[in-house]
Amino acid sequence: MDLYADRSATFRIEFPGRGWVDMREEITAGDRKIGSNAGRGNIETTMPKNRRERPDKISADWSDQAYTIALLKEMIVAWSLDDPVTRENVQKLPQWMIDDLMEELDQRNKKRPEAEQENLSPDSPAPYEEPERETEPTGPVS
Repeated sequence: MDLYADRSATFRIEFPGRGWVDMREEITAGDRKIGSNAGRGNIETTMPKNRRERPDKISADWSDQAYTIALLKEMIVAWSLDDPVTRENVQKLPQWMIDDLMEELDQRNKKRPEAEQENLSPDSPAPYEEPERETEPTGPVS
């Protein structure tokens, strides 16, 4: 078994009368990074006169749509269109289709696959819990 995402595992979403899209099953940290880099816009800071202090103001632009388009471009491996899968072509898809593709990706990447959950040992240690402490008497002891 490999810890890395299986980049060959794909699924198909059919859009009756419109076509189909094949996508990779698992989103990787690298895929999210590409999306985040695309979604991140300008970052502006207003520095105080004393450079040892924190900036007075930090603002950043963020585009959910740019993130989504970049992530879908990474995840789509094939489609019924003759055009190549590029950001420019992904953003030409109808918004409802983009929403359906992202919803399916989100559902498939919410939690660990069932097969992996079943392989977890019931004897595996539980998350850290504070050990119980013996209480000492607080009043006078006779």
